[in-house]
Amino acid sequence: LLNESFKPGEHNFLPFLKRASRRGVGAFLHWARGGSRVDLVRARAALDLEMPLYLSHASPGMFGSKSGDKAAEGVVFPASWITAAHLLPESHPAKMDLKVFRNEYLKTYKSPPGETAAAAVDALRILAWSARGVGANRARIPAGVEGARYFTGLNGTYGFSKNDHNGLDTNSLVLVRVRKGKWELVKKR
Repeated sequence: LLNESFKPGEHNFLPFLKRASRRGVGAFLHWARGGSRVDLVRARAALDLEMPLYLSHASPGMFGSKSGDKAAEGVVFPASWITAAHLLPESHPAKMDLKVFRNEYLKTYKSPPGETAAAAVDALRILAWSARGVGANRARIPAGVEGARYFTGLNGTYGFSKNDHNGLDTNSLVLVRVRKGKWELVKKR
């Protein structure tokens, strides 16, 4: 096990990967935000390492599902339903909503929707659903939201409580691997 940290704004990950390779590390987990993920992927390719690379959440723009970026080959990361909608099976509980939303968004904005757009739609739908349950009383709406259970949205399944205002469960992300320049779902074992 090798535990490394880096400074914000770090772009040179060659030393980190060289140390990991010398120590025989079997996989590299990089949990961060921003461009450091792309820099790490490029550094791994520059060193021609076969070491599996697991990243924190990535957006389609980072390793586009059709980018063909050879450096990203084999990289694994979690993705939200909206960003991986094209990979989800027809039996997925949100597949129809995702298709409709994605198509309408593409027609209107000429680019695929991201998580922020899906989060806005989910928030409005949860708010409307909660208001139906508690009425238009502003003081009761927060309790209505906190009572939302198993609400299927575009970004995932929500289940709020007084202690959980994020609401998304672990099944609201799917694992994606870049293979031959395209995204594929990582199958559950």
